[in-house]
Amino acid sequence: MGQATNTLVSGINAGQNKSKTYGGEVPKTLANGSKSNRLSFSTIVTPTGTTFSQISGVRASAETLVNQTGDVDQSDSMPDTFFAVIGGPGLVPVKFSETGEVAYTHLTDFNLDKEGQLVNSAGGILQVVNLDDQGNIPPGGIDITKLASAKISNLTGVPSASTTINYGARLPADLQNHNFPFVNTTTIYDSLGLQHAISLSWQPNNANGTQWQLTVEDDADPANQIFQDVIEFNDMGAIQSIGGVNGAAGASVDIPLVFNFAANGAQANQPITLTLGEYLNVKKGVTRGGQTIGVPRFETNGSKPGVFSNLEINERGLIVARFSESNERRPIMQIVLADFDCANKLVEISGTAFKESVSSGAARLSTPQEGLGMITSKSVMKSTADSTKALVMLIE
Repeated sequence: MGQATNTLVSGINAGQNKSKTYGGEVPKTLANGSKSNRLSFSTIVTPTGTTFSQISGVRASAETLVNQTGDVDQSDSMPDTFFAVIGGPGLVPVKFSETGEVAYTHLTDFNLDKEGQLVNSAGGILQVVNLDDQGNIPPGGIDITKLASAKISNLTGVPSASTTINYGARLPADLQNHNFPFVNTTTIYDSLGLQHAISLSWQPNNANGTQWQLTVEDDADPANQIFQDVIEFNDMGAIQSIGGVNGAAGASVDIPLVFNFAANGAQANQPITLTLGEYLNVKKGVTRGGQTIGVPRFETNGSKPGVFSNLEINERGLIVARFSESNERRPIMQIVLADFDCANKLVEISGTAFKESVSSGAARLSTPQEGLGMITSKSVMKSTADSTKALVMLIE
């Protein structure tokens, strides 16, 4: 009688476990990053002697299929900080502030919270490896001790000092009815990103206008001439020589300039190359011809520190900060993925987050790669739960 009761009770418990397992599948289908469950049944056998045993019940064991990946939903309307893992089972490490516990997930709908942390909709803070100033992973490889919460705070752009000025203009062949010097002004940046106006002035150096004296000055210190020399043009109107030294046809007309911005706390001797086109080429840079002065053209590099605008995430898991005004793009963090000996033995701590267990083995962390998974941005992974399958299992 006792054996029959035990068998009956085990059957009831197995049925309840089945209802609990598959009944929970339906709401999971609406939760991105959630995983389906599988129920396994086994027979309980009780020994009755040295050679005989009898069936005494049934046991139902639920398992979450963490290693399965769902379909990916991608849209340009999604935030730049949303991403999904594709092409592999790699899980993304997160930490929950309430417990300080590291967990692993495919719920990657991250947004910046008020503290500047990347947090998913379940409250998991993205765990990353912070990169050094050169955008590299610090020495020592990747392990759990290298992880830090992804946080954007006090992020400012890096100024870029000007190093080149490409200049084009047309000087008149007819010197009548013009006021000289002919002056053009442009802006350059020092090593701190501060702006400085400089002037290029042209003064005819002979009566027929084939020679012109070029003077380059820092407008803040006009007495300090950065450069002054005579530029000579040939009969076709192309630059032929500087300071009486002829240049080779097609060679770049480069003039090395040095500016001293030490008074502002910037680099004392900042080199900048002024390019006036090509020797003996009337189609590039500074030329001579006609009766009127042509509109000057400047292409100058360098920038002031940009203002942080947003983030982008590439397929290798690099989180790149973008800055307005300067167009700077700087890698600042590396997303890592976790792999396990048996991911299905991870312990579920929420519908979408799982932690290590003895049976799962310890997390192996690495950057996104073939086999483990790559990253696709502006995406989320859908649930792997199947409501139709779950309902069928419930009524069987």
